[in-house]
Amino acid sequence: MKKDTEKFMLEYLKKHSTIVSLIFFGLITIITYGLLIPQLGYYQDDWYLIWAGQTGGLSDVIALFTTDRPFMGWVYAFDYKLLGDGILGWHLWALLLKLVGVYGVYWLLQMLWPKEKFLKISVLLLFIVYPGFLSQPIANTFQNHLLTYGAAIWSIAFGVAAIKFERKTVRVLFFLASVALTALYLPIYEYMIGLEGAKIILFWMVYQKKYSDNFKSSLKKVGLWYLPHLVVSLIFLYWRFFLFESSRITTNEATLLSNYQSNLGPSLLRLVVEIVKDFIDTVVHVWSFTLYKNFDMADYADFGQAILIAIIVVGISAFFLFNINRTESTADFWQKNNKLIWLGAGIVVITLLPMVIAGRNVRFGGFERYTLQASLGVALLITGVLSYIRPRMREALLLALLFVGVATQVSNAQNWADLWQKHRNIWWQVSWRAPAFKPDTLLIVSEFNIEQDYEGWVPLNMIYSNDPSQIKPEFDVELLYNKAVVRAQVGVPVNGATRHIDFQKNYSQMILVTKPSNTSCVHFIDQDLPAISWFDTSMVYQVADYSDLNNILTNQENRVPPSKIFGSEPEHGWCYYYQKISLARQLADWQQIVQLAEKAEQIGLKPDDPVEWLPVIEGYVMTGNKEAAAQISNNIRISQDYKVPICLSLDAHSSDLETIDNYDLAGMIEVLCTARGD
Repeated sequence: MKKDTEKFMLEYLKKHSTIVSLIFFGLITIITYGLLIPQLGYYQDDWYLIWAGQTGGLSDVIALFTTDRPFMGWVYAFDYKLLGDGILGWHLWALLLKLVGVYGVYWLLQMLWPKEKFLKISVLLLFIVYPGFLSQPIANTFQNHLLTYGAAIWSIAFGVAAIKFERKTVRVLFFLASVALTALYLPIYEYMIGLEGAKIILFWMVYQKKYSDNFKSSLKKVGLWYLPHLVVSLIFLYWRFFLFESSRITTNEATLLSNYQSNLGPSLLRLVVEIVKDFIDTVVHVWSFTLYKNFDMADYADFGQAILIAIIVVGISAFFLFNINRTESTADFWQKNNKLIWLGAGIVVITLLPMVIAGRNVRFGGFERYTLQASLGVALLITGVLSYIRPRMREALLLALLFVGVATQVSNAQNWADLWQKHRNIWWQVSWRAPAFKPDTLLIVSEFNIEQDYEGWVPLNMIYSNDPSQIKPEFDVELLYNKAVVRAQVGVPVNGATRHIDFQKNYSQMILVTKPSNTSCVHFIDQDLPAISWFDTSMVYQVADYSDLNNILTNQENRVPPSKIFGSEPEHGWCYYYQKISLARQLADWQQIVQLAEKAEQIGLKPDDPVEWLPVIEGYVMTGNKEAAAQISNNIRISQDYKVPICLSLDAHSSDLETIDNYDLAGMIEVLCTARGD
């Protein structure tokens, strides 16, 4: 019975090998990139595109990119028309584009090496899980990279098919499709033009195999065959260099040429050094650096999940490899291939070169995404190296690399999923704390886990804006850094723009908002009594006295973050009660503070950041229950570090506090600063 089952399975694999392979590679892709999609959100540049789409529609989406990559704006407009604001749609679209690229490589490999199945499996598996491009979770922004790369891959595949196929009509259609895709992908991301070099190499290789011509003859034929692609490339380059002027310095070709002309020797030396460094990072370091970094930061649950998913993928792949091996002869299954090493290395270099010429480099920590266009070359190169290793070891090494790639991609997605959860919680807490803001209010934020101001002002305006059609933000956000400290102290408005979205940061009407630690709640700092956490940065102390909570409008209903973006309201833990306590403190509603604190205590909630006890202590002191206030105060006297700043604030802001209705300053000093003989 067992032998009959095995015989049936082998016969099925032989008869339906293409369908089985397509299902297998699709499954590996979906498991690696798709399982965590429901937990992912919007990040970084995703925000301003969604904002432009919501407020101004497709015309404003197109206008965003007129300064550097105008064709990209039209692609984004199409995507936004198709996908809208829904987060899930963007991530599924990115996954689909990844699959499109995978199946393009599958077809290309089928044409290049029709008999060497293990070679094709190895290349495709390494291509799928290659751990260099880690930006797929930022789906809105980087789906364009996947679209560009997928179009380039299919352009190469159609061109190869046009050479190999004999039927004239089919050849013409494939050839036209190849040229059309070249015209599509080049204007989206100009630095992927190196893939045209990869296209020439593969065209020449196919010609050599098909016609067995000498080098000179095949090169001439390839030149004629490639000529329409060259015309498209030259038209694009002419437009880019001579007709279009990018106002963005990093994509301005005139600035780039000027730099080379004025520093030709050092520039050429840099070119050589950086291409060698980027080659090593792209081919070698990428398989270790990011995985170690991700696992070093991961908690045990995430670590275990990434390992488990990687083991599942390796198990499925081992089963597939083992059974494919039994359907093929050893000679067809794998052959030593030094040409594959040179082919892969050549594609890596030629696809990295335009990026290095443009002054960009592969850097781990965000800019490893520049390895994307080289990933097929890396897979070819490594497979060529594996072909020189004895059979049992090569399968083991392939599966080990597969494990590393999957674990890296999954742990990377986990990090982005955790970050989205933090962002969602931050904005829900803001909505619980502040019913509304005065127009032109500026939030200066600290430790919000964002890199650019638009990652803050877009969600803020999505929640609070009174005019959904106004692209200029009604409220703004600034990150707390050195210049922000000076500007807050001076109080001078600053004008600026994110692409074509203008804004004015009104430092004379600001609120300082901090998230001191992972376990702290969001803190709205009050200039009348700056309760600063031990976990806050030193710059918080420099800005705290300028944070005016009067910019919060407390006489309105609390805004609710749109569920389409921010999901359903989180469970009401301590931070929910803290925000409501903080709001009641602003209203000097001391009884409400006590009621909220007692309700939180009844369900076992308490803060992890001791400074969050301060408004509760105030509530008990102002309602005459100094015993309860003293008990809390005694419990948090673990360190002078928590007490001294608060006592100093009470002393420094005594005149401000005395203006608050029924504020018992003497009682606060007694409970916090003089009890037990302190």
